[in-house]
Parts: sequence; C-alpha cells; structure tokens
Amino acid sequence: MPRTTRKNHRMGHIDSIRGLAALLVVWIHTTSIFKKLQPPDGNGLLLYDVAQLFDFGRIGVLAFFAISGFVICPSLKGGRGSGAGKFVISRFFRLYPAFWASMIGAIVVLFILQGKKIDRDQVLGNIPILYSFFDVMPLQGLYWTLEIELVFYFLCLDMFLFGVLHKPLALFLACVCLMCFQNYLNTNPDLRQQITETFSRNWGRMPWHLAIMFWGGLFRIWYDDRRSVATIWRIRIPNLLLVLVGLLLILLQPFITIDRVIENGGGLKQYGNMLAYILGMLLFIVGALYVRVNNPFFVWLGAISYSVYLFHPIAARLIGTAIKSKFPEYADLHLGITLLLSTILTILMSACVYYLIEKPSIQLGRMLQRKWFPPKRQSQAVPLPL
Repeated sequence: MPRTTRKNHRMGHIDSIRGLAALLVVWIHTTSIFKKLQPPDGNGLLLYDVAQLFDFGRIGVLAFFAISGFVICPSLKGGRGSGAGKFVISRFFRLYPAFWASMIGAIVVLFILQGKKIDRDQVLGNIPILYSFFDVMPLQGLYWTLEIELVFYFLCLDMFLFGVLHKPLALFLACVCLMCFQNYLNTNPDLRQQITETFSRNWGRMPWHLAIMFWGGLFRIWYDDRRSVATIWRIRIPNLLLVLVGLLLILLQPFITIDRVIENGGGLKQYGNMLAYILGMLLFIVGALYVRVNNPFFVWLGAISYSVYLFHPIAARLIGTAIKSKFPEYADLHLGITLLLSTILTILMSACVYYLIEKPSIQLGRMLQRKWFPPKRQSQAVPLPL
C-alpha cells in the first residue's frame, strides 16, 4: 500500500472492518432479543443458533479491540504535556457524548417503556463508564467493552509519558506480560474469582483483551513500515517477527483449548467461544492486509460503528416492545425479517446520533485542542547586520 495512502486521516478498509464487526454484534444481540418473543419452534431460529455457535459478538468485539490498538497508539504524539492533553480531550469527546445519549435511550426503553425499576445508583455509576469501581451493573450489557477501552487509554497514556508507547519492543513486552498474567489467572481460579467478584466477570479476561489492543499498536508500527526493525543490545529484530510471536501468544490458549475439546470428543458448541478469538483476529488481519473492502457503504458504516454498537439493543427493544404490546400477532415473524427491520432502524438511529452528537462533539474536541494546545510557531531567525 502506498505510504501516502497510509497517512490518510481515515483508512477506508479499516473502517469497513469496523462496519462488519458492528454487524456481527448486531446480529447476535438482536436475534437474542427477538428469540425471547418467539415460541420455542419459531421461524428462523437458525440465525440465532449460528450466531451463538460461533459467538459472533465476541468475534466483532475482538476485531474492535485490535482496531483500537491500531488507531489509538499512533494518535498519542507530540510533546508529553500537549500530547497527553490533546489525547484526553480527543478521547473524552469521542467516547462520552454518544455514550450518554445511549444511556438516555436505554433508560427510556428499559425503565419507561418496559417498566423496569430505575436504580439511581446504577445510573450514576454508569455515567463515568466505571461500573466496576462503583459496584454497579452496566445499563446495557455491551457497555463492558468501554470500561476496558478506558483502562487501555490509561495504560497508553502512561507509556506515552514514559516515552515508550511508540517503541515496538515496549508494545511487544506489554503484550507478553499481559498474556503471562492472563495465563496466571487461568491457572489460579481462586485469584480470578476474587478479581471477578471485586470488579466484574469481564475483568477475568481483561489482560487478554488489553494484550490484543497493544498487539494492534505493534501491528500498526509494522503496517506503516514493513521493513522496520527493533534493536536490542545491537541485535536487529524484524518487527514482523514481534507481530507474529505476539499473535501466537494471544491465540495459543484458544488452540490448546480447541485441541483438548476435540481429543475428548467435544463438538463445535463446546469450543465456539475460543474459536471466536481466532476468527476475530483473522477478521482484522485479513481485512487489513488481504481483502481490503473500500465499498462506500461499509466505509460509512464503519464511521458510524460506535453509535451502531451503542444503539442496536435500543432499536431491537423498541421493535420488540412494539410487537409485544401492539402487534402480538407478529411475534412469530421470521427472525430474519425482524433482524433486518432492527438493523435498518439501528442504522437510521446511529446516523442521526453520529451527525447530531458524535461528529459535533469530535469537532468541539478538536477546537479545544487548538485553543488549549496551540501549535508552537517556529521562531524566524533574525538576520545579523552586515
């Protein structure tokens, strides 16, 4: 890929991966919601079964994690003070306004339309995206990934301030250390249970998911310069080797688990969760390197994918509530039709949120960056008198 294309503000094919990953998450969550409305032998349940069997949601989320590292690590640049300040502003206005809008939507649907009791502490604990620290449940289950994103931002900021974020060996060592810690948790169930009880069950795989993000940052360094090398003690190590070893460490556990399940006579259903880690990483790698989709719709869908991720359960529950209360005769509607209707509504809602909330918030963040951290002007040399 030409270097000039790589330096574009947006990479169309990377956005397309986002769009596809978002659709996979929409698929599994939407079919799960509508399946509850159908009788046990409802129409189109194969769509639900396939999504559950291959864990489409986890595939999409893991691709999102890899893309986060790919995009976030190089975005932290400049002087330590100005770079850190710009990063905090950028991430705040990118993450929170749309999230708060989805919180309002979730409250309207869950508590007002569906009649569930409003828990004030739960709502307040969700506002900063720190549910585990406030000991509350996310208003929507999918919010768990945003807490991991915040932890990743914090770690990236620390590494940037220490001047090592853009060093491939540092990213590789971060990946290695996190996977070693994950393996330690896997072999010490008591410690893992203590962590999940103290924070949340999603923290049991937190090191794994963070390792995928740092691997994404390492992959980006190699992606931008395929001949780049890391040097340690005068030994030159190709960054491609670091990328491959990091990928092996991330996928070692899924391969071992799948092999054990097959040896014991287990079926696909028993290792689908582990297979999702392999498929999620493959989705990112194949989309980034080999099948670069630059279709305008998928690129645009990737641009609004954050809102798609946040609002698709709200769209599905709106349609589900309408069917249950107003049109019960359509409860047995083919799952493919309800999935299509919900996806269309999700995209319409997400487009509105993107253009009315996300995009203006991002522009506001950039304006504040320019105001509070203006670029330093190069002083012009004053000619000496002859």
